[in-house]
Amino acid sequence: EPVQISNALIPTLAAVTRNYRMTTADLSVAHIWREIQDAIEGYKEAKQRGAHTDSDTYLGAVYDLGHQLIENLREGVGQFSHHISSGFTYIYDLELRARENRRVIRRARQLNDVLEGFDHGTLQQWAGGDPHLRRLLLRAIPKALESCGKELVHAIARLSEMLHTITRQQHRTRLIDAVAALYQADQGFEPSIESLEVIPPVLNRAVPILTRSLVDTRNPE
Repeated sequence: EPVQISNALIPTLAAVTRNYRMTTADLSVAHIWREIQDAIEGYKEAKQRGAHTDSDTYLGAVYDLGHQLIENLREGVGQFSHHISSGFTYIYDLELRARENRRVIRRARQLNDVLEGFDHGTLQQWAGGDPHLRRLLLRAIPKALESCGKELVHAIARLSEMLHTITRQQHRTRLIDAVAALYQADQGFEPSIESLEVIPPVLNRAVPILTRSLVDTRNPE
């Protein structure tokens, strides 16, 4: 009989799958880039030997790997859009939700480091003067890197905003829990700020008003 998955488990399994794919995204990009370098070396050597059939074979491999690299970059960056749209609501505990948010931010920054590793000088060096390699290494791949880089920077910013929101929710939850605990300990408890000898830091976070005085240069006095 086919295995049936509970609806409650589907979001969890989907999250686990996405996390695995995110973890392997930057590793696969680095691996494919090494494969591209090996294929380029084979292509250049075949051209030097006048082995046209072999050079075409290596060039085809370079292009196949190049398109695979671009797809992996897009897929790796695209994984973060789900977390942004879901707000990590598949995790109910706020502490764990914040932990997952921080973990995804780290993954995004790691992938951003991978993108930044593709500098123009390195791509220029591998492309040389070959028009076929230049089309891939100096056009297609840089275009994908620029697009993915912008999307990734935006994703990191949104994820950071979400973490800030979760942190505020944590502070409010702790305050509510603290008041609820006081009611449970003393049924006659009535909150009153006048009864506090020392105001708790959580209730004393007013931003100071800074006054700036400027000299009136038009006043002779």
